Amino acid sequence: MSMEMCLIRFNSFFALLFIVFSFFFTHVCAGQVNAIGNSVIYSTEQLHSSNDTTVLFSVKEILIDGNKKTKEKIILRELSFKVGDKYPLNELVSKFAEAKKRLMNTTLFRNVVVSLNSLNAYDVSINITVVERWYIFPMPFVKVVDNSLQNWVKQEGMDLRRVNYGIKTTHKNLTGNNDRLVMNVTNGYTKKLFFRYEGVQLDRELKWTTGFSTSLGKNRDIKYATVNNLALTYKNPDRYVHSFFNVSGDLTYRPAIKTRHTVGLGYTHEKILDTVSNISNVFPDNKHKIDFAELFYRFQYQDVDFLPYPTKGYIVETQLDKKGFGGDLNLWQVTSRLSASWPISQKNFFNWRATGVLKLPFDQPYKLQNFVGTGGMYLQGYEEYVIDGVAGGFTKLTLAHEFLNRSYKIPSQKIKRLNNIPLKIYGKVYGNTGYIYDKDDDSSNRLTNRWLFSGGVGVDIILFYDFAIKIEWSLNHLGQNGIYLHDRAYL
Repeated sequence: MSMEMCLIRFNSFFALLFIVFSFFFTHVCAGQVNAIGNSVIYSTEQLHSSNDTTVLFSVKEILIDGNKKTKEKIILRELSFKVGDKYPLNELVSKFAEAKKRLMNTTLFRNVVVSLNSLNAYDVSINITVVERWYIFPMPFVKVVDNSLQNWVKQEGMDLRRVNYGIKTTHKNLTGNNDRLVMNVTNGYTKKLFFRYEGVQLDRELKWTTGFSTSLGKNRDIKYATVNNLALTYKNPDRYVHSFFNVSGDLTYRPAIKTRHTVGLGYTHEKILDTVSNISNVFPDNKHKIDFAELFYRFQYQDVDFLPYPTKGYIVETQLDKKGFGGDLNLWQVTSRLSASWPISQKNFFNWRATGVLKLPFDQPYKLQNFVGTGGMYLQGYEEYVIDGVAGGFTKLTLAHEFLNRSYKIPSQKIKRLNNIPLKIYGKVYGNTGYIYDKDDDSSNRLTNRWLFSGGVGVDIILFYDFAIKIEWSLNHLGQNGIYLHDRAYL
């Protein structure tokens, strides 16, 4: 590889200066081993290959640069190598590629470069250069309270009173320890305050972290039944009909890199008007208020190339919930999700997603029968419907093609972390199928207790590294079609 080609493959001014400096001390490009000197042996910014397994390189030091906010221990936690380790060059190359992937999946950095320099013979220095992101995001929002914009337009006549507005503030690296603070203030149809802080470290090895959250609020309507797979809502524009309060805490154990175990405990209080409890079994035994504790365990396995929008690898998540301990509620629930992605070529990949839910016992109040169409769980092509049930699942198959992958430079001396905006655009085709079981079968709800099928085409837009927008045209088995907008990557 010529020096000119090497220069082209470096993406930063720092890397360019470093290669020019190395040119005066070496006679070969990065990727070739020199016996002495301080030359680049390998960098994740260049394409290299080495099958040499006879020579072992000893890691003498690991140098980190560019982390103005993030603590070094957070970066070192993601690495599968340490000072004193010895590896052949081909194994180090694979470890460096894995290190870059892991660091990027923390969503703390805009770019990561891992390079290997010789110090003396086969003693080497590993350089990790990171470019940090902008961590604090105050985002004003305006959102309708209905399931979709289509429902708001068709059923509510674009009633502006059914709109929530407010501000969501997220700090993704509050103290530099990969801890996250979220504060949301909602006004309008619903009044709600939400606070969460997570990533509080409990040990030096960074295997144990904790978090806690609380929310309280009230709104002017509540869903009390489902007819024709549409939610019936009791509304009172002059007063609030539903109030709620929740507090919870959780403990996470991350023994290595890809696996997490989380245990959490919470308490919830909810209250509705007597008028609502008299017409529907929203809460058990037609009560107008409930208090219950919740205990959950969640297992997560993540091994993907890019967590916000994976094109290669696997994500597995299983959660066991127990709501109610001898009180108002009695629910055991298991929820499992899978996302698997396989690259077909350089610009094409195939994704398979699956979700399954089981609730026991089957006899549950209306509040706990929600399945598709609530809580962020949706099936493409059925966005306008609510499908209740106590067991079932669905699967989604997607074939995607990358149309655009580039960064746009915006001159900014004051906020340098925002002067380079990446943009990716994928086109896709997809197909879905699912089945939702409802013990209390109502003939009017024709989407329960039967197989569902849908498909369509769409465009996925990824901005600022991890913000995904999905624009989709879907057709369901009823022959209905529409254009829908989503902001979630793989659920």
